[in-house]
Amino acid sequence: MANLFLDEYEHCDTRIMYSSQNIPGPGADLDSFNCQIALKCACSAKCSEGCACLVDSGVNYDSCGRLLGEKFSMNSAGVIECGTECNCGETCGNRVVQRGPVSGLEVVAVGGKGLGLMRNQDLRRGDFICEYAGEVIGKSEAKMRANKSGTDAMNYIFVLEEHSGQNVVETFVDPTCIGNIGRYINHSCNPNAAIVPVRFDSLEPHLAIFALTDIGSGCEITYSYSQGEHSYGKIPCLCAEDNCNKFIPFNPNLF
Repeated sequence: MANLFLDEYEHCDTRIMYSSQNIPGPGADLDSFNCQIALKCACSAKCSEGCACLVDSGVNYDSCGRLLGEKFSMNSAGVIECGTECNCGETCGNRVVQRGPVSGLEVVAVGGKGLGLMRNQDLRRGDFICEYAGEVIGKSEAKMRANKSGTDAMNYIFVLEEHSGQNVVETFVDPTCIGNIGRYINHSCNPNAAIVPVRFDSLEPHLAIFALTDIGSGCEITYSYSQGEHSYGKIPCLCAEDNCNKFIPFNPNLF
């Protein structure tokens, strides 16, 4: 089955290379990129609860392709979509992130914060927006890059921490120089979107950004940078929410 992915966005800044999906960088675990997910279904068309890809994680999306509410929880079984080795067709409801970002996204200037991301159409809770894609790097490389920028300068490194029993698996994604449109999404202490790890084909997680609430046309899309263990740096937070913590969170393990 052909790859469904479609991303026609680009960067205005020619110094940034556009990459629609994650690429391995220094220190990346290449086995994670190359290792095929063992699950594959023999469904004739649209998959349901009996699908082999859904046995462990359960149904991921509703009939409109929106992420189910319980999947936003970090304690959920995660999201595994049907992949290229599956028998189901392109209309399968368990193929959402792999189709690429939603249309109508625009990079705009947002007062005092520089650039941000919005959509010129409404979004409903659970709608997939785009990935947060860039270079996947190792922890030592992430530490080096973070220390180089310092706690008082913006860095784009996202640290995903996934817990399985006593084990913690970390994935470091840096879209500073190579990345997609997701790099423009700003932090908010009261976000309207959230990152959920999604896998298909390989074990490498896609940092998929879904609408956490209904988002009106022209509203800035935001998510919280405080994933897992974090502290607060010296960069002022300008989200202007009632619960604002005044400073942008960061992962202290990188410094």
